[in-house]
Amino acid sequence: LDKQIMNFIEKWLDVPKHIVQLGLWNTKKSYVYDKFNTVNYLRARGDLGTGKSRFLDTFGFISYKPLFTTGAITPAPLFRMIDKWKATLVMDEADLNQSDASNDVIKVLNQGFERGKYILRCDPDDANKVITFDPYCPKIIATRLSFVDKATESRCLTHITSATQRKNIPMEKDLSFYKEALDIRGKLLMWRFNNYFSIKTKVDLNVDLDMLEPRIKQLVSSFACIFSDNKDEMKIF
Repeated sequence: LDKQIMNFIEKWLDVPKHIVQLGLWNTKKSYVYDKFNTVNYLRARGDLGTGKSRFLDTFGFISYKPLFTTGAITPAPLFRMIDKWKATLVMDEADLNQSDASNDVIKVLNQGFERGKYILRCDPDDANKVITFDPYCPKIIATRLSFVDKATESRCLTHITSATQRKNIPMEKDLSFYKEALDIRGKLLMWRFNNYFSIKTKVDLNVDLDMLEPRIKQLVSSFACIFSDNKDEMKIF
């Protein structure tokens, strides 16, 4: 399954090997994200024509219950859809006006990083009734620029995109793209069924991560829970 996922990524997307590996781990984690207290956001950042949309499509279509949207969305439908579907949010053109802490979509992204950070709204039919929405879910994002809000920026594992020089990447996604993505999603769902209760939520890494910022440690350490019993993958990690 890992090999099929990596072959799919490399067929449709021109990214370095370490991004392929990171994308594999990120994809598998999306299928068991509800085991963990925090999630990272996988983000492509770059100018037009550098493959950001292909990045979103390639990783998005094999992630857990992908929910595609754009930065043009308002916060109300955004957190309602996440709460209803418990999906992987795939957001294109996420360069928001005033992407600082005052932007309501930014607030949803910041709260959706950690379990238990609910959004509260009054019931329009009963002012005494409070409705809770849970924005916690994996997210894959594409932007041209960095977020102004440093908290949002710190939640992202970012790949800086550039125009591809490869000639063997299909220009358009054809039926084979969607068929293989569907096949991979089915296998990953079975992987979730087979492994959900055996995956540890915390492992002793025995790896020196002191060179990393605390937030980055928090983001990447949960990847190791997926392959903690595999010495070869731990060495790559």
